[in-house]
Amino acid sequence: MKHEINVPEGCKVISVETTNEMVVVKFEKDEPKFKENDIITCERNGNKWIAIYKSEKDTTSFDAKVVYSIAYRYFSKVEDYANYGDSCRLSTDSEKQLLFDKLKEKCLMFDGWNVVSWRAERSEEYYTLDVDMVGIRHDYRSNLDDDLYRSGNYFPNKEMAEAFQKVYIGSLNDFHKNL
Repeated sequence: MKHEINVPEGCKVISVETTNEMVVVKFEKDEPKFKENDIITCERNGNKWIAIYKSEKDTTSFDAKVVYSIAYRYFSKVEDYANYGDSCRLSTDSEKQLLFDKLKEKCLMFDGWNVVSWRAERSEEYYTLDVDMVGIRHDYRSNLDDDLYRSGNYFPNKEMAEAFQKVYIGSLNDFHKNL
């Protein structure tokens, strides 16, 4: 006599025991190796990268909210995928700090759930481009502060605002030359 036993999706068989009267199949839910928002470090072919884990893609790869490759100094905020490689594990505190530092360089931060643009604390200062100069403002969460933040005209320091200003003015000049 043959019987087919269907194992529920997302589960794995732990043991199968038989007696004269019955077959007992024990199974448990197959938990993913990592959970969403874990910060993990992976290595493959000498390349090491740190990622904020989003979800498992298949048994050899995963989707990430952000990936930073240490060897190639590649940083991507876009939802990306990565191979598990030779080894993936939870990141150490120093590896997490490296990722946070790289995010900060890009005016980004991880709020525990999402990778978001940096925003000053309430009443803290930030820099913005005015008509012909870099200005300093305090963020009181006014409509203007919100608009400047959403438009990207919002910087944590004067140097970043000035660097953006040079690129912006160059782009405007190029645009007008080609009209």
